Amino acid sequence: MIGLSAVRELVQAPLDVDWAIPRLGRAVWLYLWLLANANASGHVCRVLEHIASSLGVEQGDVERWLARLEQARLVRVQSRPPYLVVKLRFWSSSITEAALNGSKSGPSHREVPVSSSKQQLQQRFTKQAGSSGEDGGVGEGEPLIARLLRSLGQENASEVHELVRHHPQAVIEKALGRVQMTPPSQIRKSKLALFRYLVNRFTNNPDDPS
Repeated sequence: MIGLSAVRELVQAPLDVDWAIPRLGRAVWLYLWLLANANASGHVCRVLEHIASSLGVEQGDVERWLARLEQARLVRVQSRPPYLVVKLRFWSSSITEAALNGSKSGPSHREVPVSSSKQQLQQRFTKQAGSSGEDGGVGEGEPLIARLLRSLGQENASEVHELVRHHPQAVIEKALGRVQMTPPSQIRKSKLALFRYLVNRFTNNPDDPS
C-alpha cells in the first residue's frame, strides 16, 4: 500500500498553492479526479470527453481547470486534448515503487513506469531503429519508420522519428496498429495526435489490452 505520508503530500499539494482558492477554484475537483485515476507512475491517459463525462461537466470546463492546475505547477500536460496525457508533479518515486510492489500481490494488472518500460525493450528496439531509414515494401515486412510515415504522413517525419527514438518498438507497433484500426470518423484531431496519445498510454500501461 502507498504510505499515509505520500497520500498526505499529494492531497496537501493544492492547499500549498499561494492564494489556492481564488487561483484553483473548482479545478480542485479535476485534481482529485486525476489523483484517483493516476497509474503507478503518476500519469493519467484519457480522452478529454471521458474526463468531462466522469465529472459531469463540459469539456471546456476541463480544459480551463487543467490550465489552472498547470499554471499552479500541480500537473504537467505531456499530450494536449483531445488525447490527454497528464503527469502529477508531486507523484514521487517512492509512491511509484510502493504502487508497483503492492500490485504484485493484488489481482489487478501491473503498470510499469515509463523509464522501466523503455529499458526492457531497448536492445530489441535499437536494431529496428537502426534499419528504419531504408525503404521497403508495403506490409509488415517494411521498416518501422516507413510504415509509420505511410500511415501518419511524411510531413510528420520529424516527430515520428523522435517518438521512435524514445519509446520501445513494441509500444510503437501497438500504437500504430490501433491507429490503423480506428475509422477516420472516430479520429477527432489527427492520426498523429492519436498515435502520440496511444504511445504515451501504452508506455505507461504496457498491459493495456490492444
